Order: sequence, then structure tokens, then C-alpha cells
Amino acid sequence: MTSYEKVRSNGAWISSRPVKILLLIFLLGPPFLLICIETIVEQRGRELTSTILDKLSFDSLSSSNKSITTSSNETITSSSTSSSNVTTKNNVSSEDDCPCYSRCEQDSLRRPSRIHSLPPALSTALAAYERMHSSCYHSRDLSKAIQAPDPNDPCRYLVFLQDGKFGLGNHILSLLSAFVYSLLTNRMLLVDTRNHIPELFCEPFRNSSWLLPPDFPYDRLLLAPMLADGLKQKFRHGSTVHLMLLSQQTPQEQLFFCPDTQTRLEKVRWIGWSSNQYYVPRFFTFPRFWRPLVSLFPDVSLTFTHLSRYLILPQNPVWEKIRRYHFAYSSLVQGKAVGVQIRRRENAEFHEPTYRRTMQCLVENGLVPSVSESGHDIPADKGQHQSRKNRTKVFVTSLQSRYYEELRNTYINKPTVDGSLVRVHTMSHDEVESQSYEQVRNALAEMWLLSLSDELVTRTRCASALHPQHQG
Repeated sequence: MTSYEKVRSNGAWISSRPVKILLLIFLLGPPFLLICIETIVEQRGRELTSTILDKLSFDSLSSSNKSITTSSNETITSSSTSSSNVTTKNNVSSEDDCPCYSRCEQDSLRRPSRIHSLPPALSTALAAYERMHSSCYHSRDLSKAIQAPDPNDPCRYLVFLQDGKFGLGNHILSLLSAFVYSLLTNRMLLVDTRNHIPELFCEPFRNSSWLLPPDFPYDRLLLAPMLADGLKQKFRHGSTVHLMLLSQQTPQEQLFFCPDTQTRLEKVRWIGWSSNQYYVPRFFTFPRFWRPLVSLFPDVSLTFTHLSRYLILPQNPVWEKIRRYHFAYSSLVQGKAVGVQIRRRENAEFHEPTYRRTMQCLVENGLVPSVSESGHDIPADKGQHQSRKNRTKVFVTSLQSRYYEELRNTYINKPTVDGSLVRVHTMSHDEVESQSYEQVRNALAEMWLLSLSDELVTRTRCASALHPQHQG
């Protein structure tokens, strides 16, 4: 099976072209140990991890903060404030306290082994960030703040701009990257409201909003100088810049990853963030960000997991759909859950070789039983005995419904060689990618449902992989 790569729980698989659902299958916590991060930690010294700050925050607006200088002459802001404002698992007692159901209920859908508490340093940093965000949000008019900047304004801003030509998955990957950069640089993250994000995701920050006002002048960012031009202008204090960190970057935009550029960006009041990529692993290579990141994410394999569980919270209508389908689907068959995601090309028709390779991967890795090609049933006593022990439920997601239909018909029309039972399910099959609200809502629901699988197989336009999720 040259088109598949088996991934162990302490390893990782990364597509050469990250696509919209491939990375998002890790939303609820599969082992996502990024190779580049692992290399950094090994080469730069795992022994530093235990000596890095136990508490870390970026609340520069608080007068009680104190600065701690590391051995590399980098200054990190520390705060002793409790992190109780950051909602983790099972710490909300009523609907009044938690209007976003997915924030409170997400762990109820997971196996106990998949429930991961926030690291203490990350919890502290998020609580401090939320205080800063609330202070900046409530003390100024954001539309006026960019049109008529106040030189005494202590806040700095990063605006996540959505590009309609990218799908939901790319937007989520980019949004997580933008948030981490905001957290590391003490910027207030604000979100473009001209697309589906307000309808899909809950507000992540307590006592404030990440949504820009309806009258926000987006042209101020879209027409702002690009990075290279801003560098030439030496970034006047209070200036604005538009970053274009797409999958194909110009040499000028790649300057963003240079340490000197990061120092100079500190002067910029407003940053517009346009991207379709997940850059958090790259941030671990920044000398100034590496120490804070290792402190915030001591288990780097859970970096994406912690970020997505904190930030990517489905709105109540989406969450209700996830919950209803999950319990109805799970109640049909109590047994191993296998997720299958097949994506080839936008609007591609059913591809027989792709289906055969997917079936081959499922059977050869023991995720589903093989079927009897003779079509003869096995003895009834053996079938009854085996079916009680071995039951498999397969959840298939694809634009093309025929992948689901072929797999379902295989297990309806032919007996399994071991007598076990296989149920095959799907939720949606739009056939054509439209980026309508209904379609992106279904896509978000499917991402969460796939992430609840015990085993997950993905098929993208570039490659395929088997993702075990025992430790996620």
C-alpha cells in the first residue's frame, strides 16, 4: 500500500499540501506530534522545559505585572492572577454560566483518555489574555481606533481577514495561527465578520467579543502597505500593515519569519492577517517565541488540540446537530468507531481506484473485517458469537455520496468472514463545493464527528494516511 502511511501514536503525518479537513481531523485530540517541533525540542534541549516559567501571561495592561528576563535576554511578562476565568472541562454549573453549549459539553462526547486539561501555564496565559482583550474591547470604539489612532492607545490589534476563495478548513488553520501570534505578541485578536465565522463559532473570550463592528472600515487594512513596503517605511509607531501569509509567498512576505522583522513589527498598531496556513509549528523556530511556547505547550503533540478546544467552539445550532447525530449514531452500534474522510478534487466524481485503495487500507489495517467473496454466510452459531463481540461503526464523509453507498452496500450484500457486524453511516454529501452556510455548517459538524472516531482514515488529493487515535 504505497499510497498509505501508517502513523504510530508517537509520530506524525503531515500532508505536503495541507487541505481543509486533513489537519482538522485532529480537532478533538489525536496525537499530532509535528516533526519540526519535535526536532526543535530535541536539538535545543528538553532539559530546558522544566526550568521555564511555571506561570506565563502577556497582560501588559495590568499594573501589577512583573517582568522576568530569561537567559537569552528575552523579556516575558508574568502574572500571579488565577486562571479560573478560562473554562476548561466540567467547571461550568449552569446554562446561565455557559451560554455556549459546546464549551461545557464537549468532554461528554469523548472517551476519558481523550480529555486533556489545559497546562497550568497556558491556562494562566489565556486568563491574562482575556483580561487584556476585555480591557481593549470595552474602552474604545474599534472603528474610530483605526481611522483616527490615538497615540496614547496602549492596545495593539491583529485582524483575521477571511478570503472567500479558501474553505472553512483553511480559515480555521489560519485563525489558530493568528491567535497564537496574538497571544505571543500581546495583540487583541479581532475577526472579520463578513463570512460565516460569527454563525459557526461561539465567542471564545469571556466578557468581550472578538467580532469587529458592522461599520468597521476593512479597506484600512486591505489597502494598507504590504510587509515589504512597511519595512521600507520603517514602520512608524501606530502604523498599519497587511500580511499575506499564503501557501505561496513572495520573498518579501517571507521576511515575516525573520527575527529582525518581528522586532520591527512591535511598532505596528494594526496588523491585517490574510492566510490559509497553520503556522504554529513555524513559530516554535522563532528564537523569541520558542521558550514561551514550550512553557505553554509542554506536550507539543497536544498543541493543536488545546488551541482548537479553546477557540473553535461550534455555535449552539451546530453543536445540537453534532450531539444529536453522535448519540443517534452511537446508539445503533456499540463498538469500535472508524472515521473515513475522502477528498480528491473539488467537485470530483466517484473514483473507483480511490475507493479500492480506501477499502484495502481499512481491511489490511484491521479497521473493518473482510467480506466473503463467495457470498456464502458463515455458520449461524459462529456468526452470533462473533457479532456480539465485534461490532464496527464506520462514519464516511465526502462530497461524493457514492463512496458511502459502495461501502454500505458491501457490508449489506456480503457477510463478513468473522461474522462480525459493520454499520456504515454518513451525514451529508453535497456533491458540489459551494461554501454556503449550510455546507460549511455540515463540514464543521463532520470534523467534530470524525474526531470522535477510534481510528481515522483520510484520503486527500495528494496522499492518504491512517491515523490511530488511541492517545488523542
